[in-house]
Amino acid sequence: MKRLLFFVTFLTVAIFTSCENKEEVIAPTIEIKSVGSTKDAIIFSITATDATECCYLLYDGGAITAEEVFNQGTAAKGDGNSIVVNNLDSGTEYNVVAAAKNGSMTALSNTITIKTEGENKDNPNDDPNDDPNDDPNDDPNDGGFELPEIEGVENVNIVSTTDGYWYSETNFYVTLIDDKDNRYILDMYTIYETMSIYLPYGQYTVADSVGEYIINSEYSGFIPAGKDADSEGYNFTEGYVTVDVVDGYYALYLYLSYVADGVTHTIQGYYNGPLSGASVPKEDSALGELLELVEVGSSSFSFNVNAPEGQYWLCSVSEKLVYNMQQPNPGAWVQNYGFLMQGKQTITWKNGEELMPGYTMNVSPNTDYIILAALVDDSGNNLQSGVSVIELRTEPAKAGNGVVEVEILSVGTYDVTFRCNMGDGVAKYMATVYRKDQVDDARNNWNQYTSYGINSFEDMMFTLISTGSSPRARTFYDSAEVYWEEIWSHTEHQVCIMVEDTNGGVSLVLSEVFKTL
Repeated sequence: MKRLLFFVTFLTVAIFTSCENKEEVIAPTIEIKSVGSTKDAIIFSITATDATECCYLLYDGGAITAEEVFNQGTAAKGDGNSIVVNNLDSGTEYNVVAAAKNGSMTALSNTITIKTEGENKDNPNDDPNDDPNDDPNDDPNDGGFELPEIEGVENVNIVSTTDGYWYSETNFYVTLIDDKDNRYILDMYTIYETMSIYLPYGQYTVADSVGEYIINSEYSGFIPAGKDADSEGYNFTEGYVTVDVVDGYYALYLYLSYVADGVTHTIQGYYNGPLSGASVPKEDSALGELLELVEVGSSSFSFNVNAPEGQYWLCSVSEKLVYNMQQPNPGAWVQNYGFLMQGKQTITWKNGEELMPGYTMNVSPNTDYIILAALVDDSGNNLQSGVSVIELRTEPAKAGNGVVEVEILSVGTYDVTFRCNMGDGVAKYMATVYRKDQVDDARNNWNQYTSYGINSFEDMMFTLISTGSSPRARTFYDSAEVYWEEIWSHTEHQVCIMVEDTNGGVSLVLSEVFKTL
């Protein structure tokens, strides 16, 4: 698919007219037509002319005004495209009316009645054992939805999604796949309120621009099975995709057109299932929680990943401050920084311990963390679910009584040798070397970081010692003589130690000040 660049220049012109030449407002016209129905949806189109706003309303019938439609109804485009209303009762008649507005002028459409297929579930004559969705030939991803028969439109059977990525707070890129391995690429632009977790419900329209509820035609299109996107795909030229949630899963209805060999092709399809890279809002989810917080301490926390047996997943744990410094895109984050495991697991994230060879966990007291997890295929490359998110704050450090005595043995130009003598009741200690001015800065300015859980000079030092990357603290479980190099010459330093006693309490030990040669 070729990338097209569009540069639009907006020129504002002030036009002054007299009251006698005031422009006349044209009355709008609007018409609504029935397109079809399924067991739980009705489909209709609205065509309006000379209208700046349109709206439709499902109502009980009878007399109604355009003002009532605008006050109680749902906004629509009025461009003649099909509109799908889901989550309706089977075998039920629905009255639909629309209204249009242009300035102070309004118009009311005709009223149509559409009946959903099947028998009304409240009908006492219904067979209580008759399940309208029990057809063994039904596709498990169609949610019981049947595509309407529209002349000139090809029905496609969407069976899965993959490659769902959030490229920014509003830009979601997903691939839908049908039962013939054809791909349908959607470069969707949403609204800022989602923060790249949830795909907002509504209708997304194909356009050669970027904006709210837009499918960007530069990067969206149809790719036949076995073909390459760059040279053998076809950009979507018009159409729309509606996004909803049905039975705890995303529900997408596609009505899209593309041009191949000079001929315009229009397809429609429906998918109801997990949407790669996007989470269903909690109140709309019937899937249960993938992540479950078990326990939180000051130097560790535990959580469950509730994946089915044999199911692969990616998980990432990060300080919330670090995560928020990046663009907060959970799908991209877990793929870039997550570790791969499978099945149900209980993870204990404990400071200083290895989760796996070469992967040391860091946990500080009174600190905000974020845990992200998503189901993936066995390659770990393709998300198979939305991203579950847990946020937590570790407990404040419990005051300890452990003591480690520090003796400076020798000082060089860029190094120091010191001995740590571990007292009774000490479980372990973390030691590092900081410049004295760094220690003084922590002592004088710790109160600037209270929003990050820092409530004292000791808290500040515990955070620096346990999470600092330069210099990285070393953990000891016994008394030790330590050689420390690559420190500053002609500079005052201190050995800084976080001591953890056998009761889980922590205390701070600072050595005497020494100056390198």
